[in-house]
Amino acid sequence: MGVYGGLNILKTGYITKVLTELPDNTNLIGQSLCPMETSDLQKIVIDYVESTFGMTQPVAMNSASPLAPAKGMYQRTFKPAFWREKIRFDEEEILTLRQPGTEGKRWGKGQVQDAVQQLDSRLQTRIEWLIWQMFGGTITINENGVSFAINYNIAFSVQAATSWATVASADPLSDITNWVQKFRGTGIKADTLYVNSIVDRYLLLNNKIRTLLRYQTGRKEDLVSAGQLKELIGKQFSGLKYEVYTSGYHMRSSLTADAASGQAVVNVQDGSQFVAGDVCRLLNTDTTNGHYQEEVTVLSVSSNAVTMTGNLTSTFYKGARMDTFKPFIGDTLAFIMGKRGDGQPIANCVTTPSPYGATLLNPKPGKFGRSYDKSDEDPPHVDVLAGIYMLPRLNFIDNHIKCTVVF
Repeated sequence: MGVYGGLNILKTGYITKVLTELPDNTNLIGQSLCPMETSDLQKIVIDYVESTFGMTQPVAMNSASPLAPAKGMYQRTFKPAFWREKIRFDEEEILTLRQPGTEGKRWGKGQVQDAVQQLDSRLQTRIEWLIWQMFGGTITINENGVSFAINYNIAFSVQAATSWATVASADPLSDITNWVQKFRGTGIKADTLYVNSIVDRYLLLNNKIRTLLRYQTGRKEDLVSAGQLKELIGKQFSGLKYEVYTSGYHMRSSLTADAASGQAVVNVQDGSQFVAGDVCRLLNTDTTNGHYQEEVTVLSVSSNAVTMTGNLTSTFYKGARMDTFKPFIGDTLAFIMGKRGDGQPIANCVTTPSPYGATLLNPKPGKFGRSYDKSDEDPPHVDVLAGIYMLPRLNFIDNHIKCTVVF
């Protein structure tokens, strides 16, 4: 039963409770920074009109007025990428898959509704990932036989003088002071500093920040609260907002063979889900073999063989789950987002027409979802499909700052 992994969804018995694991993409903010925009063309063309520069020239009495330089204009074009996938329910699944929490109730219509929600959640995760990769400067895809790379040529990519993880000597406030000067003369105001929870912890523990707060408030204790840190950054940098963005996504695969206690290598279905340095969780989902879980760190990946930095302390059986959490804002990064005085967004997610959005003769942009009842085919099956044709477009390359803060 590939759709639901290793769960015993065909076994009957007394069900005491249904627990659903909560995906970590319920509070996504990317589209507030990069709102969706539709286009009726497959090629996106952007005209940029340069800003006014210089001052009026002096002239001598009775002389002709000199010509002022005209504003220039330039153009950029790009094409969208295609994101689409489906879930298939085969004959056996349609007939026998029971509703979670029941002892044998069929769930045909519920299967389709649940699949739609699952596909939409995965699609929203992909869109969010694309947005933050764009703000980081590049989008690189090498999946499912599709390979391409986009360099957004962002103007500002900076690095802290000292890694913020070195809380005893790093000076984040000095770093930020230098970075916001990048916006000087651009008409852009530094609006929000975004970090994830790991970088936020470094700031809360930073010696210079603690010392400054003690000096300003007369406090003797060392602890810095989240509210105090947010207020301090706002006061130091003319209203700069501070946001801790914790959302991300899980990459998951299952073991293709038993992994005994004491060994350091596990074999999984898809090793491309993991990279060196990933902190992963191993979990036996079948409780007949013991409900063990263990946290491991990936040392290296060779094809589908994953080597950990240490040996397992428990045995994990074929079908056990291995997953890792990847934040949209990496543990080494921070972003300073600018705000334009003219209200234009610094980026847009541009979606182009797809025949799945309407019909082949009348394609429409935007997210699309369809279900296909193939019950009259041999063998019978039902497909549920969702996707979008889109890419994020960075409208202005100098309206945000990518900051490497841990190294």
